Amino acid sequence: MKVTRRQFFQRMGLAAASVVGLGGYSFAEARQFEVNEHTLPVKGLQSAVRVAHLSDLHYSALVSLTQIESWIKATMQRRPDLILITGDFISNSEDYAGIHDLGRVLSQLRAPLGVYGVWGNHDYYLPPERLIEFEQVLRQAGIRLLNNAAVQLRPDLQLAGLDDLVEGLPSLEAALQNLKQDIGVLLMSHNPDVLPQVPEWVDLTLCGHTHGGQVRLPLVGAIHIPSRFGERFAQGVVHAPARGFVSRGLGVTGVPFRFLCDAELVMLNLQPV
Repeated sequence: MKVTRRQFFQRMGLAAASVVGLGGYSFAEARQFEVNEHTLPVKGLQSAVRVAHLSDLHYSALVSLTQIESWIKATMQRRPDLILITGDFISNSEDYAGIHDLGRVLSQLRAPLGVYGVWGNHDYYLPPERLIEFEQVLRQAGIRLLNNAAVQLRPDLQLAGLDDLVEGLPSLEAALQNLKQDIGVLLMSHNPDVLPQVPEWVDLTLCGHTHGGQVRLPLVGAIHIPSRFGERFAQGVVHAPARGFVSRGLGVTGVPFRFLCDAELVMLNLQPV
């Protein structure tokens, strides 16, 4: 059953009431994050690639630059070969005022194979002219957006990016049309609901959007997962229909807390088959 935005926030309100008695645990949890490492095989690779996957930063009144700087520091300490950001850099149109400050902080991200990203649905809350400006800010910070586009990172590895599935104009055909199928292929998509449409020859699709549910209650599970597929694409490794990884993300939106659903910085160690 589809959950409306009003029902979602009603349920989040109930969740908030249920955790108040836990002494602010959920509010503290929103400011904590895990670094989770995964090792996955990728066909066509000649040597290993270490990928840092960040998602759902949601810079806003609920997520400070100080928090984002802590995520960046943790990322750089792990010396990734490649850094990928799968959308929702900001939360609302009001966050436009801080995009230059956000760009300055994000410019600290550096990797030998580059830093790439795609838009998420919240990024599209900016009017078109401000979204264009934001893209320029990110480019100046060293972050290249791949919306329905692709790039070859090295002779054995390619990267594609898909525009947001809901608010953007996504085209898998455009994103994948020039890629070779006999070497490694990574795809970025903010929304994991695209996975049933991704061809099998794409080795790994990196997603965010769901926050893992953000608030999960004992015996109940997630209050709300913004996916047509519910828990199927809520978080972690997805083996079928296309192989993917869905990050729980780093920021929060809607309510200023997480519960039983830690934020995560994901490190993917991709190995030759």
